[in-house]
Amino acid sequence: MPSRAKFELSDKDFGWAAMVKTAKSIAGGAHVKVGYIGAKADDEREDSEGLTSAELGLMHEFGTARVPERSHLRHTFDKYRTDYEEMSAKLLTACITGQMSVVKALNLMGLRHSTDIKKEIAGGFIRQDLAPSTLAAKWGKSIERA
Repeated sequence: MPSRAKFELSDKDFGWAAMVKTAKSIAGGAHVKVGYIGAKADDEREDSEGLTSAELGLMHEFGTARVPERSHLRHTFDKYRTDYEEMSAKLLTACITGQMSVVKALNLMGLRHSTDIKKEIAGGFIRQDLAPSTLAAKWGKSIERA
């Protein structure tokens, strides 16, 4: 009987398993929240007649019968959407290649969006006339309209 050749097979993982694991975690619903979230969102504001921060933010985002819409969340997302798409593509690549964790990437995306929202609000992105009573309440003094 002829002798059979002996051979050994080894499979070296050069990162494929980690890439698959990362891809599955992303596909499994990885996400980041931006807006009025957490314990502070439910705290009553002293300056807003018993409203919580989340309620006040909702009023400004969509408007009410008395308060005009002043969208700061949707406005900011729409304005910087292309930047967010480019950033998420780069972060996704970093995650898939193992250079960054999914959690860190999502934290960076959330921080960027949150910072942009604050920047838009501070920069006065919404230009509109406010009633003198609103201005007086906001600034603590009487202000005449220009």
